[in-house]
Amino acid sequence: MDFLECKVCHVPYDEEDHRPRNAPCGHELCSACIKALIKNRIFECPKCRQKNKVDVPEDLPVCFGLIDVIRAFKTQSISIPRETESRASGASNDESCSVHWKAIRHWCLKCQMWLCQECLESHTTLIGCYTATSAKAMADMKEKHSKNIDMIITLFEENTKF
Repeated sequence: MDFLECKVCHVPYDEEDHRPRNAPCGHELCSACIKALIKNRIFECPKCRQKNKVDVPEDLPVCFGLIDVIRAFKTQSISIPRETESRASGASNDESCSVHWKAIRHWCLKCQMWLCQECLESHTTLIGCYTATSAKAMADMKEKHSKNIDMIITLFEENTKF
């Protein structure tokens, strides 16, 4: 979901240093990047190169549509890591476990973590843990969160209309 991150530094937007702001040209950037791009009180958009007089990032309006989406993600406890998105889109399942350097093939529903075969063998001894293959887990996650994601995208689109 790259619309939730700054297009310049690729850091996810937040409500602090990386707060999404609307440049006068309409492009969105985080406060930190805007601050770094202001030279002699002139801000030049890195996307379209439009120049505008801006003293500080706070002079530019906050993109409240994105803030609402970020808050909705936090409220709904939705977390879609990049590797999860790539698996859901059918990309190869070649992510490796950082402990054993083996392919990740399982998901623990209780602990909410990806596991390689070796991690799985020790993990299944934990009480209350239930694991599924990564393909099944992805299908379940996609089904579970599709309504929430649709709602969040609709909210984002409604809040970013001019």
